[in-house]
Amino acid sequence: MRDAALTPAAEPGAASDDGALRRSEARFRALVEQAADIVFLHDERGIVTWCSPAITRVLGLAPHEIVGRTPRRLVHRADRAFATDAYLGALALPGVSANVEFRARHRDGSERLISAIGVNRLEDPVFHAFVGSWHDITEQRAAERVLESSEEQLRLLTQRLQSVRDEEQARLSRELHDRLGHSLTMLKLSLSRLDTQLAAEAAGTRAQSRAALAEVDEAIETTRHLSSELRPPMLDDFGLAAALEWASQRFTKRTGIACTLDLAECTIERPSARALFAITQEALTNVVRHAQAHAVVLRLALVQDAFELAVMDDGVGVPPGLDDTTGGLGLLGMRERAASIGASVRIHPRQGGGTTVRIRLPRTEAA
Repeated sequence: MRDAALTPAAEPGAASDDGALRRSEARFRALVEQAADIVFLHDERGIVTWCSPAITRVLGLAPHEIVGRTPRRLVHRADRAFATDAYLGALALPGVSANVEFRARHRDGSERLISAIGVNRLEDPVFHAFVGSWHDITEQRAAERVLESSEEQLRLLTQRLQSVRDEEQARLSRELHDRLGHSLTMLKLSLSRLDTQLAAEAAGTRAQSRAALAEVDEAIETTRHLSSELRPPMLDDFGLAAALEWASQRFTKRTGIACTLDLAECTIERPSARALFAITQEALTNVVRHAQAHAVVLRLALVQDAFELAVMDDGVGVPPGLDDTTGGLGLLGMRERAASIGASVRIHPRQGGGTTVRIRLPRTEAA
């Protein structure tokens, strides 16, 4: 095709000015020839009539090596069928762009991933051609794969760290319950015997023993509390719903905030159940610290293909500027725990006032 195929329409008011037309053509040609993308002009048979120099950088070919031939030969054999379909679709719709991705062969035998855009300009007197643009996205896709791989590795690492932390909490819980709890109980028995022996002694001495017994009772209760907080025994023994019921009772007893339960019986494996329970505990802690709420609802349900756990309060609502990507360390910890089991966390205003923390766990991740 003549070089005039690259000539745009003359600038307004310069139809008879050959110098202005040549300058316009030179600018247009410079833009096309310096572009990083390969630009093709095809005739109605699909034969290349012009090709930009970018083909040398992208595919290692000179423009004259493709002129007079079809670019189909550059497309990977396995991709030619759908690339041709996309081309024919664009050919049938003049002026409408069509996009397609395919592999192309470099002169050195390697493959490049191409994002192509084509538009039928055969009826356009300026081009009188089918215009195609090929953009090399090989490095972009490779970088995306590296990023996806890194994110997956980070997720697996987070999951492993969470598993290690859970195991360590379980060990500490057993140590507190079995060893320290046993030692404190024996100490209490010894003090009780001493208290009995001091019955006939001075009242002041016995008062001191009674005070020591009270301190031991408090230490035993603290040990039990810490042990259950680290690893609620019913979570492993009876499941998530039972553990949430236990947590709600303790929450109400400790804070005076009413807690309503709407818990479906859901079979969720222990690692996922532990993470969901920990997120719920953190959400309830946030209610106490920030919500100024009078009531909370805990809801666990199977919604379509996922388990949903929601903590809903009637407090002051979501602070301005807080969304699903912001928040303090508590919210960050909730998101990290959720990510470790393939779940997501949403924080949004509740209809009628208050805040909802919603955790969504796909059933495939819960197994």
